[in-house]
Amino acid sequence: RGVMKQRGIITGVGPYRFEGQLGSGAAGVVYRALDDRGRGAAVKVLHAALADSNSQQTETWLFRWTPE
Repeated sequence: RGVMKQRGIITGVGPYRFEGQLGSGAAGVVYRALDDRGRGAAVKVLHAALADSNSQQTETWLFRWTPE
């Protein structure tokens, strides 16, 4: 399972189907989602610039999120 898109808009990722946007910020967008079993979750999708695993900025954000 990868990224699900409809008309070029991300509608889900993996087992999660997005139901709406909860918020957004410097790191990415957080979506309200449901998994395959109908359980609720919040899913953060990183901005493309942060998804580059070779980026110093990516390492900084991942280190910051480690305790969360």
